[in-house]
Amino acid sequence: MDRKKYRTIATYTILVGIVLILAVFLCLRSEELGQFFSNIMGVLSPFFIGFCIAYLLLGPQRFLEKQIVRIPVVRDWHPGLRRGLCMVAVYAAFFALISLLVMTILPTVVQTIATLIANLPTYMQQLTDTMGDVLIRFNVPMEEISQWFGSWENILTTLLNSLSSFTNSLLAIVQEVTTVAMNLFMGLLISCYMLAGRNRFALQSQKVLYALFPQRAADYVIDVAHRAHTVFSTYIYVRLATSAVLGVITFILLHILGIPYDVLIGVVVAFCNLIPIFGPIVGTVIGAVLLITVSPWKMLIFVVISIVTQQLEGNVVTPKLMDKSIGLPAFWVLVAVTLGGGLWGMMGMLLGVPIMAVIYALFAQFVGKRLRKKGISASELAQHEHVMEQPMQDGQETDV
Repeated sequence: MDRKKYRTIATYTILVGIVLILAVFLCLRSEELGQFFSNIMGVLSPFFIGFCIAYLLLGPQRFLEKQIVRIPVVRDWHPGLRRGLCMVAVYAAFFALISLLVMTILPTVVQTIATLIANLPTYMQQLTDTMGDVLIRFNVPMEEISQWFGSWENILTTLLNSLSSFTNSLLAIVQEVTTVAMNLFMGLLISCYMLAGRNRFALQSQKVLYALFPQRAADYVIDVAHRAHTVFSTYIYVRLATSAVLGVITFILLHILGIPYDVLIGVVVAFCNLIPIFGPIVGTVIGAVLLITVSPWKMLIFVVISIVTQQLEGNVVTPKLMDKSIGLPAFWVLVAVTLGGGLWGMMGMLLGVPIMAVIYALFAQFVGKRLRKKGISASELAQHEHVMEQPMQDGQETDV
């Protein structure tokens, strides 16, 4: 027994020493390791893109596979043929949607940006004149006004020079665009393989889990994966649908009221709305900055429209669609967005909420099991909550 005890202590000591040595090595070689992992991620980016596309199209393909079985003629077909037909339909719809967006939105957005760049000197002059009037009303000396205007002119000159020198880096931009296009093409091919063989990949993953871990641990991992898939898919589809609807509604209202840059602002609002909490604010600020150069009154109208539509979307539509599947309180949504954005930037802000929802659900399940083992029911906790909310009566003593 003593020999076994000492052997266990020695084993744990060796493991702790190895972990400490690895930690010191990682700290000393952090830059090299960061560059190494960056290169690895660059090589594996087509697989990551393919996984994202496949995961995005998985829901529509499953829906079509369930619906196509109801057709009597197709019901007797081979399952692989039915899946292939559904894949062709899903990818055709995906390419049609992307082509429609590019053909209708991209020319308008490019034209709007070109108009903004062409009118930038006029907008800067208008802004300078407005600021000069304000400074004169507050009796600011003319020397400071001249110095302020000179600084604005210098800023404008620097900005125009930057735009003119932008063409010098055209070759690097073309190379970057080519690389992105190749990664997207490879990602599309990889997504086809993933969707076609998803059952085989799932079966292989289960075999590896049950081969390496005990059955109870493997069952728990599969349950967590199923829960995470439900949360992620619901969050992604609801977020995409509500953002698209919000962008379309914003565009329609701005177009009816004759407010310029309606297409560009609608696209910006839809894209920014994908980011919880902070995204709608950023979209509103960008639209307001674009419109303040045209008309402060039109800017105010847009801000009112944006606030009303975002309140309806954020407080009525999205909670009803997500609450039963996500079940994450608003406070933890804020925590997820803040932590995700601080650690992983834009991608962290997009994926922080579903990741936090999975962690929240698993921790709630763990707490529930512990409470049941201790014989504490939810009704007893609710009674304690009501006691905490009751006001203290006069003359009542409390223990400190």
